[in-house]
Amino acid sequence: MKVRKKILYYILSAIAVALTCSFGPLFDDGDGMVSVIGAIVTCSKDRLSEYTIFRAFNSGMTGTIDMLLPVCCAVPSASYIYDEIKSGMFPYIHMRLGRYRYIYSAYAYSAISGAATVMAGLIMYIIFLSFFFPFGA
Repeated sequence: MKVRKKILYYILSAIAVALTCSFGPLFDDGDGMVSVIGAIVTCSKDRLSEYTIFRAFNSGMTGTIDMLLPVCCAVPSASYIYDEIKSGMFPYIHMRLGRYRYIYSAYAYSAISGAATVMAGLIMYIIFLSFFFPFGA
């Protein structure tokens, strides 16, 4: 398996989590809801200073993140399992480990890699927010 290809999937999934969070609604300007990224692009620094990083983070956790987060978590795991089956080693690994040990190990790998992907994306999102929003209450 190509390790570089797998790392690329993890990085792209983490970036997708951070970008998905940045499209959450931050405030209503009268014409409609303005997303976090829209507020950063269109609003002045004085207007952005009205909102704390905590409020911007919470607004990123609403909206489309609920629908796209499972997809972002599943992409690296799905590519790993696909390459494992495609390589032809799947029957040998399955026979050597047994059905349940293989399933449990694949489940553990998927859970850990999904959690790592989400945490990396959220950390990138927090770092991105810290450049534009104040920490104070």
